[in-house]
Amino acid sequence: MLLKESRIKVSDNSDAKEVLCIHINKKKNRFSRTSLANFIKVTIKKRVSRRKNIKKRVNWCLVGATKRKIVRSSGESLRFSKPKVILVDDKKKKTMGSLVKGVLPREIVASYATDIISRARRLV
Repeated sequence: MLLKESRIKVSDNSDAKEVLCIHINKKKNRFSRTSLANFIKVTIKKRVSRRKNIKKRVNWCLVGATKRKIVRSSGESLRFSKPKVILVDDKKKKTMGSLVKGVLPREIVASYATDIISRARRLV
């Protein structure tokens, strides 16, 4: 679960290293949190010094992993050590980087982000 104002590591090879969560797309809950395969708005806080304009704008990203346990219908459970996100171009579901580092859970398939899934190394 990710809250507003939380700092998250980026798991693709775009120029960003760490982002700050600005807005979560849930409005009814007072203590809004987001979970796996949701889109959130972020701003970049740490970056690799390749591009200069990437730090001064608001970006969309897809939540790729959280610390919360994922329980599947087969009975197995899955948990990641750190939350990670993938930068996306304005909710068009295309990654800003060309490669997604690490593994992604199969539950991301439900978000209809086929471009992101094809660039991942493997699905768990």
